[in-house]
Amino acid sequence: MPRPMMKYKTILAATLLLLSFGCATTSTIFNPAPQPETGKTQVMLLATLHGYHKTNPNYTYSDVYEIIRKYNPDVIGVEIRPEDIAQDTNYLKQVYPLEMRQITVMFPKEKLVGFDWYGQEATGKLLTPDAFKGANKELSKVKLLERQMNADTTLTDKMAMIAVLVKKMGELASTSTPAQFNNSGHYELTS
Repeated sequence: MPRPMMKYKTILAATLLLLSFGCATTSTIFNPAPQPETGKTQVMLLATLHGYHKTNPNYTYSDVYEIIRKYNPDVIGVEIRPEDIAQDTNYLKQVYPLEMRQITVMFPKEKLVGFDWYGQEATGKLLTPDAFKGANKELSKVKLLERQMNADTTLTDKMAMIAVLVKKMGELASTSTPAQFNNSGHYELTS
């Protein structure tokens, strides 16, 4: 006789720097109700704000951890490379924001799954402290292209429009609540 399919509640504490969205209603995030066993996987994407949690009184680091605690997922996906997820916080501090690092110490290791990628060159290896300063050739190419784009005077008008969006995103990250970042009701999917 086949074993009944276990329901997994998964939370992806993926930091979608300001381009955030969610797949669970606000009431589910803050007051999760028992769900009937359907055999389907329930997923919640949790938007985080990198450094803005430090200054946003409406969406603090504590709010992130409390949302995860209340949701009580079976699996917590964190935007940390699989190679790095089990490393100590001193190592993680080189590359990852505080909310990601804290998840690795505040929640059971057996629930954590890392997902991120810094190029084929870094796959399967720990990062060096200078990985973003030229030691990783793939990352260095991306940074070089970014500097060239910023210096290209033919893009000045377009870059000015982007700067307005970046400024607005920063303002939103400084004041919005978890419900505003994680739920608008527009991302609910059923299958």
